[in-house]
Amino acid sequence: MDLLTSIFNTLMRMTPHKTDTETRAERVARMHIVATSINDATKRAACYGLPVAQCRPIFSDRRTLAALLIAKGRFESGFAQYVHEGRCDEGPVGARCDADKNGVARAHGLWQQWRPSIFPASDWDDMQAATPEATNLAAWHAAKLLAGSRSMCKAAFGGDEMQAAIAGFSGSCTLGMAPQKIAKQAALARKILETLPAE
Repeated sequence: MDLLTSIFNTLMRMTPHKTDTETRAERVARMHIVATSINDATKRAACYGLPVAQCRPIFSDRRTLAALLIAKGRFESGFAQYVHEGRCDEGPVGARCDADKNGVARAHGLWQQWRPSIFPASDWDDMQAATPEATNLAAWHAAKLLAGSRSMCKAAFGGDEMQAAIAGFSGSCTLGMAPQKIAKQAALARKILETLPAE
């Protein structure tokens, strides 16, 4: 089984978000978009299929990056339909994409990234839809943030790259997220990693 198929199967095994209203066929189609975007982000991050002269890898282990992207997406948005479609104002109170005190969403995309973490800034608005293009953009920006966090926070976590990537995603190696949450998300990523095929 290839990595793309395994990513898709992992997404389909997850319980749909309680707010999802799509049919099974619609969910299958949407999860294909998500799986393809995650797979494409791992290829781009690893420069898969590209000559070294044309690309500089930022995360060579595609399996680990895929596991991290799935785990972060699960914890950030639950891959909820309303989040993916950019309808955060229709979500449950307290789950409206990190809304500010005025109810304005501060996060976009399945990985719930804030505008300051996105460069170029124009990509932040462009990742706000359930289209392949928007989902690809969101997955790529999440992959870049996970890759940078892994390097930046590795020392703070005793070399544990999984926890380092997750911790830094929130904006700080040690101040952004409770240690228990970091450990829980890393545990899910490791569990997912065990199910993904070797390349």
